[in-house]
Amino acid sequence: MSKAIALPVFIFYLSFVLTITIFERVPTQNPRYELTLFWSYRAIINGMTRLIAENFWNIILFIPIGILLSVLISQKNAWFSIILSLILSAALEVTQLITHRGLFEFDDIIHNVLGAVIGVMLYMLSKNLREKFQDRKKEKGK
Repeated sequence: MSKAIALPVFIFYLSFVLTITIFERVPTQNPRYELTLFWSYRAIINGMTRLIAENFWNIILFIPIGILLSVLISQKNAWFSIILSLILSAALEVTQLITHRGLFEFDDIIHNVLGAVIGVMLYMLSKNLREKFQDRKKEKGK
């Protein structure tokens, strides 16, 4: 995917993420937050199994972000893509806290970054496979 295509796709996807994580949510009277690290796993163990899906979707949500940032930044800066994903996720969580739209929690940031890491890894894997395929194609053409 070229950067010319990745940029508008990234902007569109980011607007989608903002819509589902902030704009579509009804504000509450007070800010909501959970500052205990890995609280969702303790809650799952104690029977709140609906959190399994929430954690899963928070990971899935950021896989495309990891892929798109990798395309926009390049494979050589995989860590930069991950750091940008961390900043983006933290910004979403802080915005939820400030606007009272959602629950600020460190678990979401961790899951989002995990999704971005998976996205970066998928991008790197596909790029390496594409390069190997092109190399073999060149060798056969000689």
